[in-house]
Amino acid sequence: MTAPSEFARRMARARKARGWSRAQLAEMAGIGRVATVHEMERGEIREPRHKRAEAIAKALGVPLAWMWGSGESAVPDLAEPVRTRRARRKLIRVPVTTVDVNEAAS
Repeated sequence: MTAPSEFARRMARARKARGWSRAQLAEMAGIGRVATVHEMERGEIREPRHKRAEAIAKALGVPLAWMWGSGESAVPDLAEPVRTRRARRKLIRVPVTTVDVNEAAS
């Protein structure tokens, strides 16, 4: 095993700053296996491909350039997290029913 890359260190730092588990990051970034996030943070996977790196940065709400090591190492202000398109497809749609409040009270 090699030492984690700068991308992996910053990914873990931003994930922890957000208070997310690895499973939550995997879900938000559309990564199919939680183990992939774990392996990246441990240095078992060196560098993600650009598309996956973009999805991770977008999910965490940090600039992609920061993830690659540009700028200060402190976690930047976290923007609103964005679920990737792939992650949105996994969401279960539940039908919503309306209830008449007057009928429910009687």
